[in-house]
Amino acid sequence: MSDHCAAGGGSTTVASDELRLALVGSPNAGKTTLFNALTGLRAKTGNYPGVTVARFEGVSRCGDRDVVIEDLPGTYSLDPISPDEHVVTDVLDPEHTATKTPDGLLVLLDATSLRRSLALLAQVLQLGLPTAVVLSFTDDLARRGGAVDVAGLQRALGVDVHVVVGGGQGLSELRETLPHLADWRTPPLAPPTDTAETTAWIDSILRASRYVVPQVDIRTRRIDAVLLHPVWGTLVFVAVMFTFFQTIFTLAAPLQDAVEAGFARLGELVAAHVTNPWLASFLGDALIGGLGGVVVFLPQIALLFLLVSLMESVGYMSRAAFLMDRVMARAGLEGRAFVALLSSVACAIPGIMATRTLPSARDRLATMMAAPLMTCSARLPVYVLLIGMLVPRESRVGPFGAQGVVMFVMYLVGALSAMTMAWIFKRIGDRRGPILPFYMEMPSYRWPSWRSVALAVWDACRAFLRKVTTI
Repeated sequence: MSDHCAAGGGSTTVASDELRLALVGSPNAGKTTLFNALTGLRAKTGNYPGVTVARFEGVSRCGDRDVVIEDLPGTYSLDPISPDEHVVTDVLDPEHTATKTPDGLLVLLDATSLRRSLALLAQVLQLGLPTAVVLSFTDDLARRGGAVDVAGLQRALGVDVHVVVGGGQGLSELRETLPHLADWRTPPLAPPTDTAETTAWIDSILRASRYVVPQVDIRTRRIDAVLLHPVWGTLVFVAVMFTFFQTIFTLAAPLQDAVEAGFARLGELVAAHVTNPWLASFLGDALIGGLGGVVVFLPQIALLFLLVSLMESVGYMSRAAFLMDRVMARAGLEGRAFVALLSSVACAIPGIMATRTLPSARDRLATMMAAPLMTCSARLPVYVLLIGMLVPRESRVGPFGAQGVVMFVMYLVGALSAMTMAWIFKRIGDRRGPILPFYMEMPSYRWPSWRSVALAVWDACRAFLRKVTTI
C-alpha cells in the first residue's frame, strides 16, 4: 500500500466521499513541517467561513483513495481565547455547521514538552473522533538527555503513536496508515474531564512511558543570554534588521544583472529574427522589455521572504517579538503585534491575518489599522527603482552602501508611521474589554526546515510572477 501513496496538490479532484484528517497541535510542534511532508509543496489556501483565519488543505493520494489533510491553527488547549483557537474548536465541533468535521485527527506531541502536550491530547480524546498521535522532536529530546518509551506511551494512551523526525524518518509508515481509520487503535476510556483527575492521568501516562524530562537546552540558554539581553539583544536586533536590508541589495545585484542581461538577449533575438517592424517592437520592447522591467525585482523579493522565513524557522522571530514588547507598549500594543507588523513587510494582507494570534480585540484592531502603513513588498520595486535612479551604486555611508542605508531608513519611517497610527487608534478606539497578559513561547533554536523555507519563498515568488505576467 505504501508504494501507492504519494503527495498531491490542492488541485486534485476529490470525490464526495473523501477522507478528511486534521492536524492538531500546539505552536512550534512541527505541524507545518509534517503538513508539507504529507501533502507535498503544494496546497490549497483560503479562509474559514466567517473569519479571516488562514486555511491550509492538501491531498495525499494513497492507492485509489484521496486523503485530505487540513492544517489547523496551533493551540495549547480547546478552551479558546483568540480567533484562530476558536477555529480549532469550531472545526472539531460536529454541531458547528459552518465547517466540516474531520473524519480523524492527527495530534502532534512535542516530545520535549510532553506533559503540556498531553493536556491538549486529553481534551482531543474526549471528542471521540478516531485519533492517532505523531511524536515530534524525539531527536531533540535525546540530545538534551531526555527519554521516552514509545511502546509504553502507546500502551498507556491506547492510540497509535508514530515517531516522525527530521529528514522524513517514519513518514512513510505514517502515510500508509492514513486511509485505514477502522484499524486505528481506540482507548477503552476517554481521559477524565476534572482538572485534578486530568493531572493524575497525565502523571500516569508519563510514568508508563518512563518519560525523562529533557535538560534545559544549554545552547539555547547561552544564545538567549545575549539575544534577550535588554542592551545587547536590542543592538543585535538592530544589526540583524540593518543586515536584512543590506543583503537585499548586495546579494541581489548580480542576480538582477543576470536577469537584465537575459531579457536583453531575448530582445536582440526578436530583433534579429522578426522582420515585421511593429511585431518586432511589440515583442521586443513591449512584451519582453516590459516583463523584464518587473521580473528584474524577483531576486530581491525572493531574498526578502528567504530571510523572514529563516528567522521564523530558526526561532529568532519570537525573540524579536519579546524584545519589541517594550517598544510596542509605547504604541499601546504587545510584542506579538511585532510579528504581524513584520509580516506586513511582505504584504499587508498576511500581516492583517497574523493579528489573529492576538487575544485582545483592541490590539487586533489597532494592529490591523497600522499594518498597511508598513513598507510592503509591493512597494519594494518602486523603492528599488527610485533609489537606483537617485542614489549612485558607488555611494557609501561609512563602510556601508548608501543604497542599503536609504532602504533601511525608508522601512524605518514606515514602521514609525505604523506605530503612530496604532498609538492614535488605541487612544480614540473602544477601551472596554479586559487587558490580557503578554505570553509567547520561546522555542529552542533549531536548524531550519529547508523544505518549509523553500515553500515560503516559492509561494511568494509564484504570487509575484502571477501578478506581473497576467492581466
